[in-house]
Amino acid sequence: MAEKIKREQQQISAIQMEVAQRLQLKNTDPDAEIRQRLLNSQQQLAQIDGQLNEIQKNLVRPEKMANLLESMMKRNSKLQLVSLKSLPFSNVLDEHADASELNAKLKMPPSAGNPAGKASAEANQQAVIYKHEVEIVLQGSYPDMQAYLRELENLSERVYWSKARLTVIEYPKASLTLNLFTLSLEKKWLNL
Repeated sequence: MAEKIKREQQQISAIQMEVAQRLQLKNTDPDAEIRQRLLNSQQQLAQIDGQLNEIQKNLVRPEKMANLLESMMKRNSKLQLVSLKSLPFSNVLDEHADASELNAKLKMPPSAGNPAGKASAEANQQAVIYKHEVEIVLQGSYPDMQAYLRELENLSERVYWSKARLTVIEYPKASLTLNLFTLSLEKKWLNL
């Protein structure tokens, strides 16, 4: 009889513990983890948007690229413009290497290591950062080209360059092929 009472008390304790666990589960929000991940993703997206807008403020606007290059040529009259052509725009987030470089510049973790990686990957698929690029070919002396590049680096509005090739035609005359680009959230680009 005492054993039977002891077993029934153990069963009652086990049932009470199970009821307490179920009540605790009932009071917890099953979507709390998902909501926290969503909040973290939204905060990260807002931070990235802020960084992109800050970067874009310092870049030359795509529609002003031609005027910038024209004014630089006027100031560097010893250089001769051989050719200037606009290259097709592209989405830097579609180019894996460029996206990695951009993440490094923005100090952003790669989306795979991010707890909200899936949300970041989906945001990257919807986000578009356009790379607007021109190829300019100049001829002149090496010191004149050096002065041109120095001026380009010291502009208040920034441009990036992706390729540069210097070829000596006949001393002291050389040819410089330079690919310059800017980034924009807008698709609008100039036609040269």
